[in-house]
Amino acid sequence: MITKSFSNTFHYILLAKARRFIRRSIFQYFFAVVLFSSARYLMNPTLEPVNIILEGVIGFIFLCIIVILILIIAAKVQAQKKNPFAVTFLEDKLITMSSDKTATHSWDWILSAEESQVYISLLIRKRPFYELYLSKSKLNEVEYQTLRDWLIRHDKLV
Repeated sequence: MITKSFSNTFHYILLAKARRFIRRSIFQYFFAVVLFSSARYLMNPTLEPVNIILEGVIGFIFLCIIVILILIIAAKVQAQKKNPFAVTFLEDKLITMSSDKTATHSWDWILSAEESQVYISLLIRKRPFYELYLSKSKLNEVEYQTLRDWLIRHDKLV
């Protein structure tokens, strides 16, 4: 049994939002800019292709900057609503405890897990998608190995 507490800090919320943006949304924005540039070219075929490409690149960069600013503002607002909770990892289930309720989940509650040098990232089955970061420095060697084995056994560790 491994019990760890999590809290919503600005850093972790922004990291989760940025990772989701890079993994999924950035390709959608790129596709939208390509479609917009193509439509602009079809409406005015006298424009040079270099100008269309340049406008598309500038538009994509501008769109990404706006989205990143929105992500920062949203993370700041969400970080002010601190809702600390604890997760108890057991071999066959997970137990979440917040200030007002306790819930039991199967390992399917975790969509995937990624390991980096500093933390283990857990993508949770919750809408909107929620990502938990477990710092490796807060785990002793036995806890780390046990949690890693359970994540591998349940096909969660990428």
